[in-house]
Amino acid sequence: MFFMVMSVIFLHIISCMWVIIPQLTNDKAKGVTGTWLEQFEDDNLNVRQIYVLSLYWTVTTITTVGYGDINITNSIERIFCAIIMLIGVISFSYANGSLSSILTTYDVQNAHLTEKLNILN
Repeated sequence: MFFMVMSVIFLHIISCMWVIIPQLTNDKAKGVTGTWLEQFEDDNLNVRQIYVLSLYWTVTTITTVGYGDINITNSIERIFCAIIMLIGVISFSYANGSLSSILTTYDVQNAHLTEKLNILN
């Protein structure tokens, strides 16, 4: 449960950062030109839709699916994306290792219980 809550918080923070990056890389005169938001400029998205789009990008990038429908266009976005992909790979490796450890421990405990039951029989 703790891992799930931390994952949701982490996804939210990364999504917010992904929305902030276009604001930091461009000046006010250019707007979103030259950023990942440029391809959605004609859609007149509101703040909620941009957040959902950003959350979608975050989930697909961290899970290493990366459909490619949201394109990165500048170096800052590329660096940020590479860092997020590394974090995703490390997170999944950690989760798989933890699950493997839990299953191994459970198997050993089950073997000890079965051995004790065989002795009692």
